[in-house]
This record gives sequence, C-alpha cells and structure tokens, in this order.
Amino acid sequence: DGQNWEVAGNFHGVFYDYTFASPSVGLMSSSDKILRTVDGGKTWQPVFVCRISLQTSGLTQDVACTFQSLHFPSPQVGYAVAYHGNTTILAKTLDGGATWRVSLALPDEGGKEGEVFFLNENTGFLRVSNGTFYSCDDGGQTWHQLSGAHVGGRPEMKFADPEVGWSIGYRTMAFTKDGRSWTSRDIGFPANVNAFAVPSRDRGYAVGNHGMIYRYRVVPTTYSAQGMIDAPLMPGFDSVVPQEVARLTDVVAQLRSKLPAAAPGEPGGQTSAPAGGQSGGFQQDTTAPSSGGAPIPTANSNAAGAGGFQQDTGTGPVPAGYVDSCCGPLIQQLETTANSFAVHAPPFSQRFRNLNLILEGLNFLNSVVNQANTLKQSIRALRQAKNAQAAAAALNTVSTQVNEISSTGGFVQDTTALPQP
Repeated sequence: DGQNWEVAGNFHGVFYDYTFASPSVGLMSSSDKILRTVDGGKTWQPVFVCRISLQTSGLTQDVACTFQSLHFPSPQVGYAVAYHGNTTILAKTLDGGATWRVSLALPDEGGKEGEVFFLNENTGFLRVSNGTFYSCDDGGQTWHQLSGAHVGGRPEMKFADPEVGWSIGYRTMAFTKDGRSWTSRDIGFPANVNAFAVPSRDRGYAVGNHGMIYRYRVVPTTYSAQGMIDAPLMPGFDSVVPQEVARLTDVVAQLRSKLPAAAPGEPGGQTSAPAGGQSGGFQQDTTAPSSGGAPIPTANSNAAGAGGFQQDTGTGPVPAGYVDSCCGPLIQQLETTANSFAVHAPPFSQRFRNLNLILEGLNFLNSVVNQANTLKQSIRALRQAKNAQAAAAALNTVSTQVNEISSTGGFVQDTTALPQP
C-alpha cells in the first residue's frame, strides 16, 4: 500500500541500480556483475560477469566492463548499460535475467553513468555520459543519435506512458511528447533538481536542494501565480474514456438519489469503495482547460478494442425490472456508456499504460478490460432487479465497480484547485 514496509533482505555491497521484473524476480547491477533474486529480494546471487572483446591499439583484448542502469520493458526481456573506458556496452536478457549477452553499442561514447529505457522489447533510448541521447528500434542492435536533446548529470529517464517521457538533470529538462524525438530546455528552478517523478502526462514533481519541491501541471495560458515557473506543455488525454468514466459516475449518483439505500443485510448493501471516484484513473483533469494538446474526439472516433481482448457477448435483451419502471432513461444511459467504455478501454489502456512499473502497466492492460466486461454484467443484473431493495443492492455493486475502474492504473488526476494569483 506504499505506507507499510518490511525488510525483505540485505545486500552487503555496492550497487548502481536495481529493478524487479516480477514480484519475486529482481535484478541488480553491482560493479562488473549482475545479481538476481528469485525470492523477492531476500537473497541475491550473481548470474553474469561483464566481459567483452574490444580492439585496443590494434589488438583484440578481453576486458572487464562496469554495469550502470537496468531496465525491463517486459518480465522476460531486459537491458543493462555498461562501460569500459570511452566505450558504451549493452547487455540483454531474454529469460528474465537468468542469462545475458553483451554487445558493443557505441565504441566512441562513454557509458559511465549511462541510462537506458525501453518503451517495449525493441524500441528504446540510451543516454551516455556526455548527456547525448540515442535511440534504437531493433532491440539494441543499432543506435542513432538524437539531435536537439542534451542533459547533464546522471538523471533517469521516466515515462508517464509510451509517448510522454522526461529526464531532468540539474536545471535542464529533456522530454519527448511522441515517444520518438527528444527536446531539451532549461527550466528556471531556483536549485538543482535531485529527483523527479512523472506519474501521468499532466502531472509531475521535481525536488532538489534546500527543500525545493515543484509540481508540474497544465494551466491556462493567462494563469499566473507567485513562484510559478514556465515549463513545456505536455499533450492531453485525447480520448473519450475520461468523459465516459465521469458520465458513469454521474449516472450512478443520479440513480442513487432515486433508489432507496440497500439494507445492511442485502448483498452489496455495504461497500468500502471510495465515493465519487475523484482518484480516478480515467478521470479528466477538470480544474483548468488545457492550453494545448489534441482535441477530444467524439465517442465514435476511436476504433474498436485492440486484438486479443475478448468482448462480452451478452448483448441480448434484458428483461425489464424495477429500475426500468422508475428510471428507464438513466439505466439506458448507464448501459450505453458502459458498452462504449468497454470498446474504448482497450486502446486507451494500451496507449496510456505506465512504463515505469512493469507489473503496474501490465495489470492496467488486463484489469481495465476485465472490469469493463464485469461492469456490463452488473448493469444487466441491475436491470433485472425485481424490487427497490434488490435494485439498491445491485446499484451498490455497480457503484463499487465504477470506483474501482476510476482508480485503476496510476493515472490519479490533479483535481485540486489552482492557487489564486
């Protein structure tokens, strides 16, 4: 839950980076070694020692290399950047870190303090020690220098989703808005940035020396406040899904006002789900209109769900029940919106999934689709309820599921009011 922690294990040594490919399997870079755990961090064992054959002064030499950052775009495929002198080396695993192979990535660029990040198993980015960015789309075999992006220090690369990524070093911010090209820009922070986070494309945080904390958000072009620093505008969520989830929440609230509360003994009569869905994973940032980004499409503008997701086939007529007699238009709106959400959710979850946490991103893809189909079934049950108490209990189930959808995936929107100028 992020609030309670326990010691999983101890590592007595120096390490540069670590990551987990699953709840039990983790990898760590430590000097010339990659270590692996299969018990959630309790114990670590070396699985690979970095050595590579390089041409030095006309001679081929077998030399040791030092590992730096690690990144896993999937539970099985992972990458590690290493260096020897002024040479950048890349290591790759195809079996969750059990075995690795190394290759020469950039013979004339130093990989010390280098950073690697892959959007998927083939497309990735590499930042070398002089702050230059490179990209590849063939699983690390060939790298191409990116013009227009440079950042000092040893900052990480972090992605809110496959399109929007940041890297902040000192007072310079490098960023991408399309998951391909990068741009860098100096930001007027009063102190150097030591760490940053970008949980979603419209929200970010930067912290630094002397207690500096800044929050990134999208504001109107006319807005101004004391201490505000201008920053690049990130693209918005150009999808109907946030509006659909907001509409589901609104219709459920209207139905609640027309139905009696479920008796404590009734199924679904009590729920611990948060009310209102304000931490919604699909909830649009309504505090201020965006000063840029793509327009919001209409409900029919998105294609049907991505391949591999099985759609709910229970679309036959539902026998009329109590809710149809009291609230026919509302239940019809609820059902129509849920059907539309089930179509738009798969491409939305694919496009805006979190890339910084492997498991979170994969769970986002699966859970959103499953929740959409479960919601449709619960709405059918609501329509079939024979009396007011049964309808109220069924509505509680629907409300709980809408709140769960709203809070899935890490896209907690910044809904706090803007400070007054």
